[in-house]
Amino acid sequence: MYKYVQSLSYSLLTLLGLCLQVNAQTLEAHYKIFQSLYTTTENGILKNIANLDFDGFLYQQKNRFIYFNRPLYLDRYPDGYIDVTVDENNITKIGVPMDSLQDIRYVDFDSLISRSRFDITGPENRGFNVKGNWKSGRIKWQFLSDSKEINGLKCQKAQWVNANGKLQWIVWFCPDVPVLGGPGYITGLPGILVEGENKITNEKY
Repeated sequence: MYKYVQSLSYSLLTLLGLCLQVNAQTLEAHYKIFQSLYTTTENGILKNIANLDFDGFLYQQKNRFIYFNRPLYLDRYPDGYIDVTVDENNITKIGVPMDSLQDIRYVDFDSLISRSRFDITGPENRGFNVKGNWKSGRIKWQFLSDSKEINGLKCQKAQWVNANGKLQWIVWFCPDVPVLGGPGYITGLPGILVEGENKITNEKY
């Protein structure tokens, strides 16, 4: 029998064929994102049950930015659920977010006001909105000397060790393209996120 563990493992790969338009204090970046969903058996074996794809959009104007994902899988799961075969006589359903725009985040760094919309799985589309005060410097990056070129962008490596002493983020960013935020609630980098991995949640960008 399969047991679905929603938070156990999923990967988020950002294929950074970035479409960058930089003009004065404005920036636009497009991401291609793939997310894999897994179940785990009673024996602890992981099984891939679905791959979800998204287009990601990042817009920045002066000291404000907004990021959101546009899901491309909605036509494949019109009822908001993925059928998972447990055995010949048992099929379980796993909900997926069905909003046409997802993972929406807006931050104004002048007023330090942030707004986010969190997605709820299933066909009801009952996400909820949150408004709060933005706390700058919440991620303490360690900037490393490693460098490499990714898709024509000269990138530098950085990492973040969280408050529990665990390595959480390894990222590659391009300092030639300054940006305030990016996917995965990342802020505080002196350049656009080009490649990254969250070691805690197994997310890859």
